[in-house]
Amino acid sequence: MLEISADQFIDCTVEEVYRRVCKDYFAFQPVWDPAILQMKSLSDQPIAVGSEANISRVFRKNTQTGISKVTDLVEGFSITVHNSYPTNGETRYISCHQLNSGGTRLNVKITYALKGIAKMVAPLSTSLVERALAISLRSVKIELEREVSRGEAT
Repeated sequence: MLEISADQFIDCTVEEVYRRVCKDYFAFQPVWDPAILQMKSLSDQPIAVGSEANISRVFRKNTQTGISKVTDLVEGFSITVHNSYPTNGETRYISCHQLNSGGTRLNVKITYALKGIAKMVAPLSTSLVERALAISLRSVKIELEREVSRGEAT
């Protein structure tokens, strides 16, 4: 198993961050995660525990498809999603914390269930994968702060 995490300060309210990153998870995930090629919700209902989406991603230069399923949702605070692919799976825990000084701390923790040789090489790539996650979260910051400055956030 490999676990990585990263934090990002975002100069937006916790409500704005939660709405885009958690409530709009299936639509917004491909915007900030370059490995995710597409996510398509299997329902037109608001996201809730049990909501699912078809997901496709790039993994080791190949495209994989699978199912993304919301396993926990704490209103105004966090979402937990499990992504199942034919060869492996991952769980993403995303939380939003209002800071006393203003703004929001976004935390993303990803736990990968690894098989075979991936278990052996995972420790060697942990810092590289964490760095990639941190860069992705920087994209979240830029996109959300841009939306707020244009008055698009509600």
